[in-house]
Amino acid sequence: MSIDASLDPISTPQPTIPNSPTSTPASPHISWSDSYTKAQTAIETLSSILPFIIPSLFSSETPALSLLHDPEIAAQISRHLRQPDSGAGDNHLCRWLYDTFQSSQPDLQLVVLRFLPIIAGVYLSRVARRKPLAGFEAVLLALYAHETASRDGQAITVSIPDLGHSSIYHETKQSSRNSSTELNLTVISPSLEPHGTVRSTRRARIVGVALELYYSKISQIPVGSKIDFCQFCSIWAGEDGEMYKDGPDCEMDSYTKAQTAIETLSSILPFIIPSLFSSETPALSLLHDPEIAAQISRHLRQPDSGAGDNHLCRWLYDTFQSSQPDLQLVVLRFLPIIAGVYLSRVARRKPLAGFEAVLLALYAHETASRDGQAITVSIPDLGHSSIYHETKQSSRNSSTELNLTVISPSLEPHGTVRSTRRARIVGVALELYYSKISQIPVGSKIDFCQFCSIWAGEDGEMYKDGPDCEMGKITTGDDTIEKERGEKEGRVPLPWELLQPVLRILGHCLMGPHKDKELHEIACAACRSLYARSLHDINPKAILATGSLLRLAKVASDSTDDIDHTDITDTPVITI
Repeated sequence: MSIDASLDPISTPQPTIPNSPTSTPASPHISWSDSYTKAQTAIETLSSILPFIIPSLFSSETPALSLLHDPEIAAQISRHLRQPDSGAGDNHLCRWLYDTFQSSQPDLQLVVLRFLPIIAGVYLSRVARRKPLAGFEAVLLALYAHETASRDGQAITVSIPDLGHSSIYHETKQSSRNSSTELNLTVISPSLEPHGTVRSTRRARIVGVALELYYSKISQIPVGSKIDFCQFCSIWAGEDGEMYKDGPDCEMDSYTKAQTAIETLSSILPFIIPSLFSSETPALSLLHDPEIAAQISRHLRQPDSGAGDNHLCRWLYDTFQSSQPDLQLVVLRFLPIIAGVYLSRVARRKPLAGFEAVLLALYAHETASRDGQAITVSIPDLGHSSIYHETKQSSRNSSTELNLTVISPSLEPHGTVRSTRRARIVGVALELYYSKISQIPVGSKIDFCQFCSIWAGEDGEMYKDGPDCEMGKITTGDDTIEKERGEKEGRVPLPWELLQPVLRILGHCLMGPHKDKELHEIACAACRSLYARSLHDINPKAILATGSLLRLAKVASDSTDDIDHTDITDTPVITI
């Protein structure tokens, strides 16, 4: 926050203070009874300023420390100091803070330092408005005078040894002719001169020295005071630094990369809302903007989309290669459409190099993050008893072996998409999608479920009641209607390396933590279609997996969340 340096509060009426703030602090060798009495007096005086003080403060054995750490007193004083008329020369609270600090009692001085962030924060924020702030200035001058006296006006320096000479920590390759080790003195805080008023040219120095005193006692300052200080630092800076959450050392920060991506996208799409350019989190705004999603979806579904010279595919590729997590989520958000359109068109021998470049970028990212390793799970040998079960037959070998099951096989780098690798590359891209699925918008998951039904190429409506009904029959009243299953357009091969990640994603859509009615219904329809496809292909592994999903979906839809299982029913029969 900029402050007008031409303003000089010397003309502001100064408070009438009997003791000069430049006087030397009193001797600290004071008896406990005197410290107790001064603290009690300070609390009694404060009780005439604040609306309420808890009675326990008056009976405390350590009243100053109780005053320092009391949250209610801190809240009341903070509110008073932030009021529009606070800080004037006749302000009673400023007078109390000044007198309390001048008592020379260390614990009482800590009480005053506890509120220095608010005093300095409000003072620096208002000083350019020519408001009377002599009360705040009196407190700041008292802190400055105390630090000047304790340091005897001397500067604070640190000595930095000459690294041109060897030491126990390092050795130099070149020998120095002069064997003497010179110390370079660096000034941390310059020498201090007494000041009785706050001029514009001295303001920053006086406040800075007060903060140096605050820092010297910071281990004894309550956390609430440090929070106030950090909040005022943000106000003084006057800048939003959210774009630097990941640190300042990156070549181009995430905010700039997101802004660049939006500007490039604006040359491809017909319209982008202006609020995206001014957003504090442009990548997340791009991810969750429904209008942008609708425009990109329409572009990806066009008859000529997916070619090698397609500008949108190029943008998706470059955006994912930016290595910014939020921008990569934007690309993953459209993976269902990319994979769906690609697999549906690949048999037509159309040029789809644009789609393939994006899929290969996702595959390469997952390969690098996994270092090409397979994903496995260990399943214990159930032939041995455990704390969960007992086996009837005793095994001759008492050792328990772990059976490793491969969830996703090892990965090899691929630079092109061949027909024999296509399902694997798309499947790995869907595994990456699944790993980020909790951050993906619902609209993307709905697109995915719709394409699953298209890929299945089967009508699964006859399985609305689950997979356990008689196959291919729908019963309505006394009539039994045989329903023929017809293949739909868009049917694609579904090998296990592609079907497995598809089913994992559908499982999340059906039983994820955030319930969405539309998503749940479309996911159920996709499961029914895939189940019908599995029966058609006579694929036992797929039949078992899709059938299990259908059963779980039926159990989830039949259960109601408003059942209280702890209720005791009126019936005298208890069923266990």
